[in-house]
Amino acid sequence: MSLIDAVNNFEPLAGEPSPFEQPPRGTPWDTVLPFPETGTEAELADRVLARLEPWFHITREAPGQHWTGRTLYLDAILRPRRTDGWKNPQAALGLEFKRLAPGGQNVPLGYATGYAAQCIDYTQTEWVGYGRIPVFTCPGAMRWIGRVNDEYDYGAAMYTRLLGQFGVGELVLYWGFGLVFCLSGHPVWGERKGVIHGRNWGLEPRTGSR
Repeated sequence: MSLIDAVNNFEPLAGEPSPFEQPPRGTPWDTVLPFPETGTEAELADRVLARLEPWFHITREAPGQHWTGRTLYLDAILRPRRTDGWKNPQAALGLEFKRLAPGGQNVPLGYATGYAAQCIDYTQTEWVGYGRIPVFTCPGAMRWIGRVNDEYDYGAAMYTRLLGQFGVGELVLYWGFGLVFCLSGHPVWGERKGVIHGRNWGLEPRTGSR
């Protein structure tokens, strides 16, 4: 699908307006929308990756070797089709899909932390043709931990930023901005604005002092 086709044939995931047009008034642009709770993980992956395919080369079920020697598979690895604007022209973004428990915002703590630990393992894996890369969860289970009156508390913010230090981020769906890759709560790339912090961040693995 070309960029023109992506704009002209936009399909919402959760009733959001097109990120390529001015959204209707009445809803803040940065309102976070839950991903659809119906369907399988494979169906969610198909719909999300179809939205991202015009901007990224996509490898699905990518193999890699964890430092323990175990072979792992990542749902998808994305590499920008156009590298201008990216600090690291070889930047690659891992993407792991997980069907959350019904209720979305009531994700069990053990389930969410296990999901996060799985993705930390993925950041410590050498992916064939890509090496070590940041990994983004979809949906981001950590986004729903510790919410009070639909706002982050300190613990949830700490959780998100700590995972960011390990190279684990989230793919977030915003009302006005569309799909946005976020790391430590900051946008890396988004459908509406294109490359954001990816202009300044190399997205390379970090070890030791930060």
